[in-house]
Amino acid sequence: MYPYNGQMLPGMPNMPGMTGAPGMPGMPGMQGNMLPGMPGMQGMMPGQMMPGQMLPGMPGQQYQQPQQYQQFPGQPQYQPQQQQFPGQQPFPGQYQQPGQPQYQQQQQFPGQPQYQQQQQMPGQYPQQQMPGQFPQQQQQQQQQFTQHNPVLAEKAKVLRQAMKGLGTDERAIIQVISQHQNAERVQIATHFEGQFGLSLKRELQKELTGNVERLLVGAFEERYRFWAEQVHEAIKGAGTNEKHLIQLVLLMNDQDVPRVNEAYRALFHKDMHDAISSDISNSDWARLLKAWLRGSNNAVIDPNRAADELYQAAKGAGTDEDVFIRIISTSNPQTFMQICDCYQKKYGKTLYKLIEKEFTGRSEFAFLLAHEFLTNPAEAVAFVLNHSMKGAGTDDNILITVTVLYSDFYKGEALKRAYVRFGDARKDIKRDLTGKYEDAVLGMWGL
Repeated sequence: MYPYNGQMLPGMPNMPGMTGAPGMPGMPGMQGNMLPGMPGMQGMMPGQMMPGQMLPGMPGQQYQQPQQYQQFPGQPQYQPQQQQFPGQQPFPGQYQQPGQPQYQQQQQFPGQPQYQQQQQMPGQYPQQQMPGQFPQQQQQQQQQFTQHNPVLAEKAKVLRQAMKGLGTDERAIIQVISQHQNAERVQIATHFEGQFGLSLKRELQKELTGNVERLLVGAFEERYRFWAEQVHEAIKGAGTNEKHLIQLVLLMNDQDVPRVNEAYRALFHKDMHDAISSDISNSDWARLLKAWLRGSNNAVIDPNRAADELYQAAKGAGTDEDVFIRIISTSNPQTFMQICDCYQKKYGKTLYKLIEKEFTGRSEFAFLLAHEFLTNPAEAVAFVLNHSMKGAGTDDNILITVTVLYSDFYKGEALKRAYVRFGDARKDIKRDLTGKYEDAVLGMWGL
């Protein structure tokens, strides 16, 4: 506190019996420095309005230019802005000071990978390129379309025109599915319903029949939903389509299994592994499927020791199938290829040939497919495609499924290279199929 010396502090009102400095500004009957703009008062502070002056923009009043701040040479023009805290990014359209970082929608922290909305592809393993990983270009093409796409919307019109009126233009529909990846085809189906108020699936089912219908309807389904539906088809009812089920399960990698299971739960309200396990026996191929679904290909395995274990498991009169199941269902592709190399160097024949010798029937098909998928997924797909057309007749379930699930990834030359050990894919398809069914399969594979 300041000592009282008989003088009043500036701004204090005159109280009765007190003397000293002028009274509080702006009080009636007082003298001294009054606040500007009040009636009967004199003086004003710099920058204040004159008595009677109106605010800018009031009706019927003359606008007065507001005072500008003094600007020094090289100084940027002042722009009002919100207070910004250290590290905070400015909002879009907000004034940015020189040297201030540009606005980004999502803050990136040190060491954080750049966010990309990208679908995880089959056979992809984190951090390194391994056997079974699909090409980067194919991964980029599988990005989901989440906004209106005028090109895909136009394709929806093409489909509507192909099914409108009498007859159906199957060739136009085949051309659409051949030109687009699964993610795009799903979006075309969404545009179709959004523009015409009709379900594309129901319209295709109404217009088409037989294997052509099954193939084209499947082509416009979301990939994992279609996969889950096919698993259900293979196990529902009294019997099990064992070969179809083997193909469906053993073409899944560690990333596919939970996604197919998620779709299966959403559709049928049951765990996929439980549904399959309750429908199949404990035969060798059935135990391999159960282990494949439950296991994860990341066990630490010594390739030399594993090669010796496999040799011992096949030695003598019988076969120890447990060893084959354990090694195949827990090895990652890189390790499994090393096991194959070690086995061939030590024992003078391939592991593929050993499996052919030790297993028969469904088990041979299952163990060979697992071997192929771990060493080279492209050849595994070619193996399944060839198997669907091998011998008398065609297994349409397998052919349609492998085409819908994998034709996006191994199109044209990629399939030809993988199929060369079995012959010519185009010739085999043309030999086994006819009409629009043949055209659709060839179109989807790019042959």
